[in-house]
Amino acid sequence: MLKILIYLLVIYQLLLLFYYFCRFIYRHFIMKKKDLLKRYGYNSYVIITGASSGQGYHFAKEFASLGFNLFLIGSIRTNKVLNELKTQYPSINIIFIEKDFRKAYETSFFNDIKETINSINVSILINNVAHRSAWKPYHKMPNKLINDTIIVGTIVQSQLTRLVIPQFIKRKEHNAILNITAQCIFPTYGFGEILDNAVSLPYLSVYEASNAFGYYQSNSLMKEYEKYNYKLDILNIMPGAVLTENTKYLKNTIFNVKVDIFVKNIMKMIGNVNGNYYGYWGHEFSIFLVNLVPFLKNSILHKTGETITNEYMSTTPKKY
Repeated sequence: MLKILIYLLVIYQLLLLFYYFCRFIYRHFIMKKKDLLKRYGYNSYVIITGASSGQGYHFAKEFASLGFNLFLIGSIRTNKVLNELKTQYPSINIIFIEKDFRKAYETSFFNDIKETINSINVSILINNVAHRSAWKPYHKMPNKLINDTIIVGTIVQSQLTRLVIPQFIKRKEHNAILNITAQCIFPTYGFGEILDNAVSLPYLSVYEASNAFGYYQSNSLMKEYEKYNYKLDILNIMPGAVLTENTKYLKNTIFNVKVDIFVKNIMKMIGNVNGNYYGYWGHEFSIFLVNLVPFLKNSILHKTGETITNEYMSTTPKKY
């Protein structure tokens, strides 16, 4: 009887692995990109935060190439991107408002952004900006770095989402909110359900907590608005290591991916799926590994956190 029970449990686990594997293959290698301009509306605008570099820059290029107008919000460094896109895509309109997101707590910070949103046809919001930080030991982390990380990682997404939803409700076409947050938890199944499914890197406590805020805020919005017929697509992307000009120190982490590939994968998901997803097959594949060999989880997380922090603390911070 015991042998039969063990066999049944093994078969159950294998069937679960097969199901998730098929879903994994479809999302990352079979699913086709939708006609986003048709779905979300011709002559509409995409709001992108933090477009001066990294993922935000590549999102701006991707949407511009499809014919979307852009509303970019970010640092003065975004001017370089603005000029590049205007040259490459002269037929689209581009609005730019310069902001230091570290000041998002100020009462009047979003006033001009709100006025602009109310005056244009916005169809998509890309909450991309974050303030990456890492420090060891934590008790010696600079006070301002803590504050900046929390402000940028929580207030900006919350307020911009609040501002766009009233406009989305008025539109007849589909609308989308895309939040770039983090892999705070991982799905468990079968034997893996006995595991602690939290994902937390040591030495990145403030940055991790800010990303977790974005993750849970995004999930709460999904549950709130799914009962309404607002044609609102909400997609929460949980990235692992993404290599940009600002995160070269992630090159030694497992399953890293170049930013252009990562963003192209996400573009394929917009309008096709809602909920929590990974923008790269390697990031999701790591979940299979954890469920198969859970004893590797803590050592991988600790090594990754150590690598990121050592590189971060030895690199000169970028200027706003």
